[in-house]
Amino acid sequence: ATGLPFASNVPNMMHACGHDAHVACALGAAMLLAKSSVSGTVRFLFQPSEEQKDEEGRSG
Repeated sequence: ATGLPFASNVPNMMHACGHDAHVACALGAAMLLAKSSVSGTVRFLFQPSEEQKDEEGRSG
């Protein structure tokens, strides 16, 4: 275990599908655009929890 505050509380388990990296990249791009002189509106969409299953066991 790393002891980091965001580490899994379950021994030997982690969620490693890359969502953290996707969010970090999107937020980094948003920060750069906010500092730029781009005119118009830019919207960033995030899709949390798409891997959940419904009551019938279907995911997506």
